[in-house]
Amino acid sequence: MKELRVNNIREDLPYYFMLICAFLIPLNKIILPWFISFWAVTAVFTYPWKKLLSVFIRNRIAWLFPMIYILSAIALFYTDNIPNGLFKLEVKLSYLIFPFLMLPAVEYNIQKRFKIMLSFVTGNLLAVLICITYAIINYSSIGINAFYYYKLSLFHHTSYAAMYLTFAISILYMCYLRQKVFPIAKWSFFPVFFLFLAFIYFLSSKSGLICMVGLIIVFLAMSVRQSFSWANLVFSLIIIGATVFIVLQNERFSGATKVVSTEINPETTESTSSRIIVYTTSLEIIGKNLFIGTGPGDADDELIKEYHKKGYTGAEEKRLNTHNQYLQTLLSLGLPGIILLICAFMLPVYLHRKSNLMLIFFLGITGFNFLFESVLETQSGIIFFMFFYTLLNYTNKYNDNDSVFSTSH
Repeated sequence: MKELRVNNIREDLPYYFMLICAFLIPLNKIILPWFISFWAVTAVFTYPWKKLLSVFIRNRIAWLFPMIYILSAIALFYTDNIPNGLFKLEVKLSYLIFPFLMLPAVEYNIQKRFKIMLSFVTGNLLAVLICITYAIINYSSIGINAFYYYKLSLFHHTSYAAMYLTFAISILYMCYLRQKVFPIAKWSFFPVFFLFLAFIYFLSSKSGLICMVGLIIVFLAMSVRQSFSWANLVFSLIIIGATVFIVLQNERFSGATKVVSTEINPETTESTSSRIIVYTTSLEIIGKNLFIGTGPGDADDELIKEYHKKGYTGAEEKRLNTHNQYLQTLLSLGLPGIILLICAFMLPVYLHRKSNLMLIFFLGITGFNFLFESVLETQSGIIFFMFFYTLLNYTNKYNDNDSVFSTSH
């Protein structure tokens, strides 16, 4: 009996680690690396590695990010800035760790997967409530700005907080569609859904606002397709029009549209202008290092040199990276790196396009945010991405076919 109890604990432990990790992602980026390290050490002694490694070897998707990590390690041989290259490898350890830590999820049924995702939604809800409470406390000293942009987001940069919330919204929506399986969605969906939408608006992340509009359009299109009527179609178009109008009134969003049509000031630190500068500069450097890249350690240094040469003092002082993950990968690792990254997106879409809509939502949201942030260069981005990328990709045949997150229900 005692041996049976110990075996049950060993089997359940990874699941509880996943629940806690999902909850912590939106809340605390200081504790999270220490927690993952403890999880990894525990896994070494408790996971049934003989069984799990055979699962890893058979999974085509599981190899992709470890291969990118190996490519980054090889790049150290032609990197001048070795300390920075080693630091980049340390940041990207999630490429290696999560494909192994998440292996037990292959055996989880959809209820367990839902509870892990619900834990992430709960973490986001707590983070939002803490931020709102803090803003109310600060309102008397700094006024309405306490509810706006970076002063509102306590735990992460606004772009990452908005990305978490858009994914949390997609989780809520998918669960709402399957109310028979998740009865909790009946009463929890609407208040939390609209709270998250409002919070994204006040975070004022431009990529977050665009992604939010895109999600609403997709959700409404799915609803109209599910039960078509002209009344539903007209209602959906009104909601979409109203949402677009409200987003266009956002100060940061409307300001960005003006920046695009004006001449760029080399000294600017405004986010939209800065992105135009770093995109054009990155493309010039990529053109000179297309096949193998500069190496992760030298990518930022090459950008800084080019900023200095062109007189982009604002970008140079802030030491801006590419603010685009596709460009960052191409700059750092050249064609081999970008090919692996594209495969990491396209292969899951091809394999799970009919059976895992939740995965498609995740890849769509993160893939879109990759256009505006170097998501996989920061702890806030890489842990979130690798955790859910592996969780949603590690499905066995039974779970895939039985999935309540499938495209048909």
